[in-house]
Amino acid sequence: MAASSGKAAFLGSLSFRAGGLEEVRAPQQRPQRMGAEQRLAFWFQENGQEVPVYRFGAGGALEILAHCQQLARQLELDALVLIDGGTDSLLRGDEPGLGSPGEDVASLAAAHQLELPARLLACLGFGLDAHHHVCHAYMLEAAADLTASGDFLGAFSVLAGMLELQFLAEAVDHAARQPETRPSMIASSVVAAARGQLATCM
Repeated sequence: MAASSGKAAFLGSLSFRAGGLEEVRAPQQRPQRMGAEQRLAFWFQENGQEVPVYRFGAGGALEILAHCQQLARQLELDALVLIDGGTDSLLRGDEPGLGSPGEDVASLAAAHQLELPARLLACLGFGLDAHHHVCHAYMLEAAADLTASGDFLGAFSVLAGMLELQFLAEAVDHAARQPETRPSMIASSVVAAARGQLATCM
């Protein structure tokens, strides 16, 4: 997938339904049931792009590292960007509420061991971890600590008029229209918040 910056970007998913590393593409005929990665591939196809989505099962740090190493070799990557739906991946571990730290810690540990020129963490959806009893004052403290150490690279807002939000909203709406689909709380909440609305699936 070509990004607006001229870089080639690839999509990967830590899936609770997958096992080993898989490349998911939109098949010629629409199946009765589709996973999240297949729905995304279908959305790209309907928008004139053939974009594979790589997925692998949630596991320990060494298992995730092995999948990332395979993708780095196969795709000749020079950077990895982990995207957390929420911000609980920034917590230290001694806060009263930690959200869902298991997959975050494993992914961060794997990324730390991956030998690439750039390894970044992006958190999408400030406030979305409140339903997991996460106090977001702790996330702001973590951001302050990262700023002091020179590791916080900044923050930005996804606004209603941005093309990126339009693409995200179209993909989320497309997925929600598919049969037997459970809407993504994270993605739906981000789109709703950018439109000044409350999420409907929380």
